[in-house]
Amino acid sequence: EVSGPVDNVLGQLIGGIQSGMGYLGARSLPELRKRARYIRVSPAGQRESATHDIVELKTGAGQ
Repeated sequence: EVSGPVDNVLGQLIGGIQSGMGYLGARSLPELRKRARYIRVSPAGQRESATHDIVELKTGAGQ
């Protein structure tokens, strides 16, 4: 099932690849392939790296 227009999905995918290339200092896709390293993150690590302990502060008139 498609969640939205293909161009939105591709735009997000391209943005993620470009971000990764920036982190690695890769200027091309072949260079990205050479520099890329894959790591496995445990479920506990995923939970810990996710946003947590967020407290919403209400601001505005009458507060």
